[in-house]
Amino acid sequence: MKNAIDDQSVVAGAGAFEIACYLHLTQSAAGVTGRARLGLSAFAEALLIVPKTLAENAGQDPLDAMIKLQDAHRAGMPYGLDLATGEGIDCDAAGML
Repeated sequence: MKNAIDDQSVVAGAGAFEIACYLHLTQSAAGVTGRARLGLSAFAEALLIVPKTLAENAGQDPLDAMIKLQDAHRAGMPYGLDLATGEGIDCDAAGML
């Protein structure tokens, strides 16, 4: 809470930030060569642990959840995971920050 007040900013929850960051890093990795590219790819994959774990703990299929969330982000809808349905949800509207 202190960081949110000090920085005057928050990020979307429910894995939305991690999916967005993953997609950005994988696109950025295309322009990087050598070992740095492997590092970017490894870090991007590591970020997916958060939404995968959310899906698994909610009894949802983690692979289906990743596909749905990535497709939503690519379509311009930065959704997080709705734990009840396994579908994407607008985190800002739902108050998940």
